[in-house]
Amino acid sequence: MPQGSLFRKKLPFAPGQEPLFVIDGSSFIFRAYFAIKGHLSNRKGLPTKAIFGFTQMLLKLLREMDPKYVVICFDAKGPTFRHQIFEAYKANRPPVPDDLSVQIPYIREIAEAFGVPILEIPGYEADDLIASIVTKLDHPVVIVGGDKDLFPLVSERVIIWDPMKDEIIDVETIKRRFGVEPAKLLDVRALAGDSTDNIPGVPGVGEKTALKLISLYGSLEEVLKHAPEIKQKRLRENLLRFAEQARLSKELVRLNQEAPVPVELSFYEHKEPDIARLRALFLELEFKKLLKELPATKSISYDHYELITEPERITTLLAEARNAPVLVFDLESDSKDPMRGKIVGIALCFSPPKAYYLPFHHEGARDQLPWEVFSQVASLLTAQRPLKIGHNVKYDLILLRRHGFTLEGLEGDTMIA
Repeated sequence: MPQGSLFRKKLPFAPGQEPLFVIDGSSFIFRAYFAIKGHLSNRKGLPTKAIFGFTQMLLKLLREMDPKYVVICFDAKGPTFRHQIFEAYKANRPPVPDDLSVQIPYIREIAEAFGVPILEIPGYEADDLIASIVTKLDHPVVIVGGDKDLFPLVSERVIIWDPMKDEIIDVETIKRRFGVEPAKLLDVRALAGDSTDNIPGVPGVGEKTALKLISLYGSLEEVLKHAPEIKQKRLRENLLRFAEQARLSKELVRLNQEAPVPVELSFYEHKEPDIARLRALFLELEFKKLLKELPATKSISYDHYELITEPERITTLLAEARNAPVLVFDLESDSKDPMRGKIVGIALCFSPPKAYYLPFHHEGARDQLPWEVFSQVASLLTAQRPLKIGHNVKYDLILLRRHGFTLEGLEGDTMIA
């Protein structure tokens, strides 16, 4: 990725240092979902705008930062310790929209295909995983996201990069914007609360007032200790009355730094992308623009072709093919006219670069499969899954119908692509 070295110069790390890029995956998903207006879906009606937006954001990171070490952190389903200490935590948040939830498995699969490690641990939010990585790995970190909840993690070796705004947030940025050290933003949120996550804070105290109090007294506990001295009556009374609520709020906004995240840097190494898998996914999702951006796959050696003539191989072969997202097929016949031709063989490819040829009626050939086996093979073609791609499919459709079979799940024809 040639751009990487140029954009990496923006990062405040010494030359030669390879920071770990930690992506706030859950934030990425929602930002991608709401960033694209309107509706996107493939021809089968699968919503795709969050998948497309997420993929674009991930590509921006991979191209512009060219990371050696990278990981995506996702929220795990189910309650966390915050729900145990405050039942109403995030209670006012609406459920994940149905048209978004169906896209999440594809998002994870695309991330994996791009060679990016994924972290999701039951009982922990993505922010907790990020905080634990920052704490447990003595290594420069770039947090990729824009969530203010992560600002307290910023330090001399930890920065935040918001790819949507192309903004780098470091210690000086925090001080300039808020007037306090990054770690003190926890106390600010504890006082001000957060309606998004249903964190109560102290009534009547907003971010501006909370920043003034923390700037003056240094910490939440010092603010509460000096509350009787505060001249504004309502503020003084609320700080005294809701002191325990403020302490509870701090526990809710405090990030858990003890999640069992891998501490070996090797876990976070960026692997080689699986171009064939990405191509199959982008075909299914109908991401034509992204398909064009994929690099060409390597030339296929004839060593990867296999002639199948033993019937006992068919069961295993078909089982593997049914689990593939895409099946490329090509029928062979003994005539250029599909109304007269007889099927003599079929070529199959579902795990590139490996491909198979199954002969049935080649004239003069010795080792061939019995015709009865073709019915088993045809069961692949008559099923909706895997998706099918062929060449000159109109010819194959006629040929199949004449032999009593249909073709379902057609995704593309290379003759008209």
